[in-house]
Amino acid sequence: MENLLEDIHSTVCHDNVKIEVSKEEILSRLWTMLGGSRPSLGTLEEQLGLLRQAGEQRKTVRVHVTGALLKLQGMAAELQMLRERITSAGELRDRGFGMPTAKLRRENLCMVINALGAEGAWWRTQCNTALIITLDN
Repeated sequence: MENLLEDIHSTVCHDNVKIEVSKEEILSRLWTMLGGSRPSLGTLEEQLGLLRQAGEQRKTVRVHVTGALLKLQGMAAELQMLRERITSAGELRDRGFGMPTAKLRRENLCMVINALGAEGAWWRTQCNTALIITLDN
């Protein structure tokens, strides 16, 4: 008899918990339908909007960083080519061939500045002036 009472008590407690959960769920839905949770929903919508905006900005930043990396890699390749030209010019000069090292360095510098594109416009004019002065001497 005692086991039977324990089983009934256990079943009633379990059903009581289910009923409470269902009641809370129904009241929550009703509260939402009546507009009681609008402020919290508004806050969640704002936060979701911020997350979406952060995602878009992340994509934009990724494009800029990728572009900068590609440009830096191109500049690194050009600098390597410049190093090779300077090294070969030094070898030619040591053998008694070629032009003066200062003139070659200025030409190589002008080549790198021209490769920079629009950013190097001011430097390009400086380079051309220096090259003219060198050629006159």
